[in-house]
Amino acid sequence: MVLGRFDSECAKGGENDGSIGDKSITPENAQRTTRSEQRSNLEMDYQCVCGRRFTTERGMKIHRTKMGCLNASTNQQQRTAQAASAKEQWEALDSKIILQLDKLIGKSTLEHKLTTFGDIIYQTCINTFGAKQHQAKREPKKSRRQREMETLRKQKKNLRKQMKSATEEEKNGLQELWRAAPGEAFNSKPPSLKEINAVVQKARAKSAPGPNGVPYLLYKRCPNVLKRLHKILRGAWSNLKISEQWMFADGVCIPKEQNSTEINQFRPISLLNVEGKIFFSVMASRLTKYLTENGYINTSVQKGGIPGVSG
Repeated sequence: MVLGRFDSECAKGGENDGSIGDKSITPENAQRTTRSEQRSNLEMDYQCVCGRRFTTERGMKIHRTKMGCLNASTNQQQRTAQAASAKEQWEALDSKIILQLDKLIGKSTLEHKLTTFGDIIYQTCINTFGAKQHQAKREPKKSRRQREMETLRKQKKNLRKQMKSATEEEKNGLQELWRAAPGEAFNSKPPSLKEINAVVQKARAKSAPGPNGVPYLLYKRCPNVLKRLHKILRGAWSNLKISEQWMFADGVCIPKEQNSTEINQFRPISLLNVEGKIFFSVMASRLTKYLTENGYINTSVQKGGIPGVSG
């Protein structure tokens, strides 16, 4: 029997570096050595990013830790993720929607534009990216804030009952109050692009869309489509025109408590089209400014919905 010498420096977890000491070959084990080499070549399936191959995954991990190939692999993955940004896809979608709008409603009436604007955008997005299947969501638990809000609602109802049962002297005193003429006039000009952009940027990107299926996210990512919408909204404001599509909503019933089965255990909400919400958000913002500047709102009592006032 011929023994070969094994060097301790060659224990590298299966790395194919060819330093396995003195390999004395005899006629008895020549055939076995050839088969071993063939098997070794077949088992070397683990390749590092630097090009070196290993027979075991553990050997490759040890090599990456010593030589720093692990960090290089991570950085490469990060660069790949950054290169795969959706910015170029949004820009391409922006241009594609503009072409479709010019083609289908370029010379149509204002009513037709208001009616089909969102449908064209939705259909273009479906044809480009397809539809996403929704997954079932878990029932959320009520937070401490939600429980406090329920208590406040009950107290509010009790206060209304007390107000209705007030004496006649108290009611007559409230009727004698008279407000002064407004010092700041209401802004009735058509909405500007800055106002519309402020509404879109303030809205949540994951807000649920209305019946036409167009979310706020599209207007956040497609500025040219937002500019086209701005022109249509200015025309609707100047001509005192409200689209019928803004009057329809998708009704969604939200359960008030767990295991709700009766209709009175659900709270309905309405999901309107984003285009109409943008239009009326500009009007609501101007109305809020009009009321606060003229002192028509007592911020010590009314805090909800007032800019700069924490509720």
